[in-house]
Amino acid sequence: MKKIHILLLAVSVSVMITACHRGKRTTINNSDGVNNIHLQYSGRIVFADDNKSISSMSPDSYFEFKRNDEELSAKSDNKGHIIYELSNGAKSTTLDEKGKQLMLEAAKEIAKAQGKKI
Repeated sequence: MKKIHILLLAVSVSVMITACHRGKRTTINNSDGVNNIHLQYSGRIVFADDNKSISSMSPDSYFEFKRNDEELSAKSDNKGHIIYELSNGAKSTTLDEKGKQLMLEAAKEIAKAQGKKI
């Protein structure tokens, strides 16, 4: 019985660690009175040259950007493809013009937080 409790505890801890995006996570919150911005990411994320998409993400990384009611998220699948999801729940490997503009805004927020300009 004691072995079962230890096994259950070990499994529970493993699940919690996996579910909580183990590792370094960056969160940026900004509000200017008109726009409320929340950005969170983990892992190595490389933006494309125009900053309107992501060119690569490390395994198990994720990216979330929210501006007021608009949302954009991205994660890498098990084959290394980047899957984007927009506010409407649509998933795609490419971004439409609205998604590209949200990604550009997110890249600017990250650069601003790092004291850089795009």
